[in-house]
Amino acid sequence: MSTAPTVIPKAEQPERELLGAIILSPSAMLPRCSQVTPEHFFNLQHRSIFSAIRSLESDAEPIEALSICRRIEQSGQIADFALVS
Repeated sequence: MSTAPTVIPKAEQPERELLGAIILSPSAMLPRCSQVTPEHFFNLQHRSIFSAIRSLESDAEPIEALSICRRIEQSGQIADFALVS
């Protein structure tokens, strides 16, 4: 008996919406996302963004676009955001 490969659901729009809500109102949204981990994100860029947000949160740093970008650079995950021409 062969097993079918596991298919990970792909839902980029809800991922974007969740990240946007967190960035707009981290104090309201992060407590509601306590069970969410980076692995819940299908899109690698979203995974990197969420990891950066969690890292900033654990360091008690402000969660804003510029600090998220800096944290992604510091983590070495900036390659996930390379543009293809």
